[in-house]
This record gives sequence, structure tokens and C-alpha cells, in this order.
Amino acid sequence: MYKAYFFLFVAITGIISTTGCVSKKRLETEMATRDSINQLLNRRLLTCNQQVGNLQLQLAEKTGEAKALRELYDKKERTIKQLEEEMENMSSQSLTTQQKLDLALQKKDAIINNLEEELKALRSELEGMELRMKKLKDIIAVSFTDIEDEHFALEVKGTELHIRVPEKMLFKPSSIGFQSGAVDFLERLSTIFLQHPDLHITIESHTDNRPPKSRAYADNWDLSALRSATLVRTMTKEFGMPTNQLTPVGKGETEPIASNETEEGRTANRRVEFIVSASFNKLLQMIRE
Repeated sequence: MYKAYFFLFVAITGIISTTGCVSKKRLETEMATRDSINQLLNRRLLTCNQQVGNLQLQLAEKTGEAKALRELYDKKERTIKQLEEEMENMSSQSLTTQQKLDLALQKKDAIINNLEEELKALRSELEGMELRMKKLKDIIAVSFTDIEDEHFALEVKGTELHIRVPEKMLFKPSSIGFQSGAVDFLERLSTIFLQHPDLHITIESHTDNRPPKSRAYADNWDLSALRSATLVRTMTKEFGMPTNQLTPVGKGETEPIASNETEEGRTANRRVEFIVSASFNKLLQMIRE
């Protein structure tokens, strides 16, 4: 009888040992699968996060819309941070079944895909703005082929078009009085702008570092501000441009594009820049949504 009990004990011990090995191997397999998928999603999250940062930097550099960029940054950062926390919690817990793991990973994957689609839409909107500025540049270039002044220039900078006009095309030296031909230039330019009512134009007047010759102006700040105001007044009152489409800015001597040590450099610095930018209403709406 003792032999029978002994053999029964040995058999039960073997069964328990075998069952324990199978359960441990199954758990290790599930853990390895989960860790592999987690690593893949972590890499996708890192890529997505980098794309968000690059797009934010691009938008800030091109538009100066710091407030809109901060809204976008905060929204995406919160979402990605939440994903990282959830995945970290999931990694620290031992899930009982593969089914629960699959459902959690599917949820994270769907959110990541949604973020990637939003980034794609934002990038597309920016590219559309850049393309529109390039087309407008071509229109203006064709309209002013008669201008031979080397300092007259058109340049697309991201989502902005810069129209650089030398002082001598618009104003008399150290004065807000117009040169002959200035009014005709403003009329032709206004006609083009009126065909694009959703565009905004900032008018920046610049000087060299020499003080105004006329005592009618306190300094270069005063002269440049009054010049910009005169341009806005003429384009709105004489040629019908909406006042909310134009913004006058006086820069004085603070933003030279050449050395003020030479006459050639000072001539280049005495200029007016019409900075044309597209409306960001649609882009801001996309960010807020």
C-alpha cells in the first residue's frame, strides 16, 4: 500500500511541474509580443512627435503666428504625453490575456494615425499658401515689367510675398511727399490687391542711419511711420482698398539690408516693403479643432 501512495505522489508532482512550465512559457511569449509591439509604437510616437515639432517651427518661422503655434503645440503635446503615459502604465502591468493587449494597442494605433492625418492636413495647407504667393509674385512681375530699378524686387519667403520698392520710386528725399510716378505705381498695385480681398498687406517703411534733413520730422522713426501712414491713406482713400487689409509700420533705421557705411548701402536701406500674407483663418480653425 505504501508503494501505491508513493507512485501516486510522484505522478501528481510531475503533472504540476509540467503545467507550471507551460504557463510560464505562455506568459513569456505574451510578454515578448507585447514588448515588441510597444517598441514599435514608441518609435512611431517619437517620429510623430518630431514631425509635430518640425511643423511647429516651420509655421512659426513663416508666419510669426506664435499664439496659433502655441495652441497647436500644447494640443499635440498633451495628446502624445497622454499616449506615452498610458503605454508606460500598460508596460508596467501584467495583462492576463492577449485579447486585452490587442485592444489597447489598436486604440493607441488609431490615435497615432489620426495625429498623422492632422499633420498631413496642416502641411498641405502651408504648401497651398506658399504656392499662392508664388503665383501672385508672377502676376505682379508681369504687371511691372517696365520698372528697371535694380532695387525693386519680389521675393517669396515661406507664406509671405515681399515687394521691395526703393525710396526714390515713391518719396522725395527726407520727405513724405510723393515722387512723380508714385501715385501711378500705387494705383496699379492696389488694383492687383483688390482682386485678393483675403490677403493682408503690411507696409513697412525703412531709412538709412542718417537723420532726416528736414526738421519737420523728429527722427527716422517719425519719418518712416508717416511714410507708411501716407501710403495706407492713399491706397484706401484714392483707390478703394479696405482699411483692414492694410497695416502701416515704421521701422526707421532698425532693419538695414546693406551697410550704411557706403552710399550704395544707404540707398538700398531707404526702401518700402509691402509684405503680403495669406489669411490664416482656415489654418487656425484646423488647429483649434
